[in-house]
Amino acid sequence: MTEPLFPYMFWAREKALRTPHGLSQSGMPTASAELLQLPADPVADLDPPLEWLPRVEAQIARHVGVEPERVIVTGGATGALHLAAGVCFPESHVVTETPSYNPFRALAELYARSQTPIERRLEEGWALAPDAVSRALYARRPPAHLFVCNPHNPTGALAGPESLLELAQLASGTDGLLISNETYMEFAPPEKRYYAARLAPNAISLGSLTKAYGLGPLRIGWLVLGEGVARERKHFLDRQYLVSVDNPTSSLRAGLHALKRLQVFEERLHRVERESKPVFREWLENEERVHGRVPPYGISAFVAIENVRDTHALSEHLALQHAVDVVPGEFFGAGGYLRIGFGVEADVLSQGLRNLSEGLTSFAQS
Repeated sequence: MTEPLFPYMFWAREKALRTPHGLSQSGMPTASAELLQLPADPVADLDPPLEWLPRVEAQIARHVGVEPERVIVTGGATGALHLAAGVCFPESHVVTETPSYNPFRALAELYARSQTPIERRLEEGWALAPDAVSRALYARRPPAHLFVCNPHNPTGALAGPESLLELAQLASGTDGLLISNETYMEFAPPEKRYYAARLAPNAISLGSLTKAYGLGPLRIGWLVLGEGVARERKHFLDRQYLVSVDNPTSSLRAGLHALKRLQVFEERLHRVERESKPVFREWLENEERVHGRVPPYGISAFVAIENVRDTHALSEHLALQHAVDVVPGEFFGAGGYLRIGFGVEADVLSQGLRNLSEGLTSFAQS
């Protein structure tokens, strides 16, 4: 048997939230049923999915600012990632990034002819260097696709429209696509949401209701095709049908209801950001053993831990001895770092960060 392709998810299911101070999450806590306020209608949940799917596509299209025929509804962002990779990666070279969410590297390994990772660096603001991207794209025979996350997970770095256009043009030169996972884009205000599929004809944008809105259980994600990719919609649908045929009616109905009242979930997010982000910023500025930056948007950060390489061992120590959960950087391909989430109530965050500092001291002494 081979090693798991997605070891992070095994850890997330078993160990991510073992303590009262769960700072391992990069998204909002799951929203309550009271917040969703979904009208009870068991009969509607038995309607054929095609009664609801076009309405969800249209609502997502309005949200992103594209035509409905460029939208494909998926089972969360994970479904969108698999759909994009399954259609685009075979017989192609794929340029990925590190640090990165585990599936970026795993899907390229699973589907692509070859892959080249590009390293993002803290001292460079975690930005992608265009010259490094160009070298990696042209290192193998075309086509070569660029597979990125924007805003970046785990660092929160955000590429603006000019950067995205440049990256898309570089990919186009190798007959490739810019495939941009924009799951964290919803944390940004509407005027700062840079959807690659709106900017470049050879781009694909992936998104979901999970991270900013706390609606992961609905499993509503989407794939938005750039104007030049939209003519291939049938190929994406064919793959979608092969894997799952239909989206569940109950998910579509609840998702449509949520999409129509996103402001409620945004208000919840903004309250948590106002109360908790300053707490994390102050701790980061004063904790001399931790180095990093607070991202412009979002509720998690990726920080370097001074004189620690095995952050997997550190995270275990923190959970078992100091009652605080954080994510080891090894899951992102970057030992020596931790991803710390601060999308929790301010009092929980304050105590969790105190525990973390105490844990750094005891770990160094062990």
